[in-house]
Amino acid sequence: MSLSIEIWRGDGGYLLAEVSGTYSMFGFKELTKRMRLEAEEQQLDHLLIDLTRVEGDIETWEGEHLGEYVALSSQKKLKSALVVVSTEVACRFEKIVTRKGTNIRIFTDRDQALTWLNAIST
Repeated sequence: MSLSIEIWRGDGGYLLAEVSGTYSMFGFKELTKRMRLEAEEQQLDHLLIDLTRVEGDIETWEGEHLGEYVALSSQKKLKSALVVVSTEVACRFEKIVTRKGTNIRIFTDRDQALTWLNAIST
């Protein structure tokens, strides 16, 4: 995997993943699996995934494909906030995933992501 992932439990009872390295579709699919398994193991249902240190471009079709993949990988019970540098492709990903019932939001600010993640009714 071309991505490095550091995972720990955040103070607010969420799983925090800081991801760095070079983007690859395979790496993002592996990240999806790993986060789901870590959340199950630690019995957490809130995820904060910081992707701001990931380098490389994601094509629009890749964002759409990853959206379909995440939606199908049984993460509907998880509430996930993704922090990114640019929302151009990420917003398309978010639309696909949320349309299929997955509770994911995209942010460019980590504090805003945490506020949404900790909100009671979303």
